Parts: sequence; C-alpha cells; structure tokens
Amino acid sequence: MAMIQEAVLGLLAREPSHGYALWQTLQSWSVDETIQSSSVYMAIKRLADAEAIEVVALGPAPRHGERPRHTFAITDAGRDRLDRWLSQRPATVEDLRLRIAIAQPADDLAVLIDWVNQALIDTQRRLGAAPAAAVEEAASWESACALAMSTLSFHELSARAQWLAEANAQLRRLHALATANRGA
Repeated sequence: MAMIQEAVLGLLAREPSHGYALWQTLQSWSVDETIQSSSVYMAIKRLADAEAIEVVALGPAPRHGERPRHTFAITDAGRDRLDRWLSQRPATVEDLRLRIAIAQPADDLAVLIDWVNQALIDTQRRLGAAPAAAVEEAASWESACALAMSTLSFHELSARAQWLAEANAQLRRLHALATANRGA
C-alpha cells in the first residue's frame, strides 16, 4: 500500500489511535502485500513532523520494558490535506480501494464513481478499436493477450462501478440514519 500517509490520515479522521492499531487495520486491508510496521511508523513520524497529526495521549506501555503508546489524532492541517486528496480523482486502482476503505457515512463517493466510469469509457474505447471477435483472428499471441486483458479490465471495472453505486447508496442510507438519530 503505497499511500500509507493518506491511509493513516483517513483512519485518524475516524478516531484517535496509536501506531500499532493503525498498522493492524492497514494490514487487514492489504490483499496483495504485507504492510511493514516500520512503514506505518515512518508515515506517522512524517505526518507529525508536517503537523498533520498530533499526540493527544500517552498511554501505559503494553508490556513491561516497552515504550508507552502514543495516541494520535488528526489536526486541522491534516484534515485539510486529507480533504484535498479525497477531492482529487484516484490515480490508481489501489488509490480507489483505499478511498473506499476510509469512506464514512457522510462521504460522497461521486468522485470515485466518476473515476471508475471514466476508466470504463477508456477501456470500452480500446476494446472498440479491436472487437472481441479479433481475439480469434489476432495476428500474434501478444496481441491476443493484450485484447483479452482489456476485456478482463472492462469486466472488472464494470463490476467495480456497480459495487461503488451500491456502496454509495448504503453510505447515504447510513448518513440519513445517523442524522435522524442525532435529531431524535
């Protein structure tokens, strides 16, 4: 997960936490790779140096002889940084996954849905330039593989677009419930 700083900010926007808990959450999100705890702690140090996060509590050491746990919270500067990042279109599928993972009920997934829809349009254009029947007639193994991968990408993106629309509807329902509960 290349965007560990953004992930840490997103998690701290939910609630204050300590490094080990942040690492455990990020580790549970990672499908393709192992997140090193040192990467999370380096992200925390850089965010603290940039005043995007701050220590809000110093808890007891989990075991005798260990250092006490620092609990961090996002600052206004960190929230601004997170909001700027979230307002941009995702750069990669990994970026998209991270944004979905840190989404909260009040969030609008329109930027993410637009990104997936644009990726779908781009993939359709590439496929339109070489119809599916062309796989049978491909001049080389490489061109047949490239066409098959484009088709696979299209189907994956279609599924992601449908899932995002459903997730957005669920987030809107959760937001409405949370708002109604606060008003009651």
